Amino acid sequence: MTDSDRNSINGNVIDDTSASTNNYAINIFNSTSNSNYISGNILGDNGAGVTATINDAATDTTYGGQATALSSTDILFKQSASTAAFQIKMPMAPVY
Repeated sequence: MTDSDRNSINGNVIDDTSASTNNYAINIFNSTSNSNYISGNILGDNGAGVTATINDAATDTTYGGQATALSSTDILFKQSASTAAFQIKMPMAPVY
């Protein structure tokens, strides 16, 4: 997104199979995008091991329970005016 304000990005499954180095499932490109909300999206990969992430150069983005990367158990919460985020790190389930 570029120069985009007050958008809600939630509940999506996002992959970018064309990515080679930067695989931004969600790309908020610049600081002029304000007051956006990101929550509950599932981030994929490019099929070649490049993991999807969120690039957020915006101001006042709110995170409401958003995974930080593909298969991540790290869930991010952040209020719009906050400079720090609250993050829940859940242990991975054992593999048998």
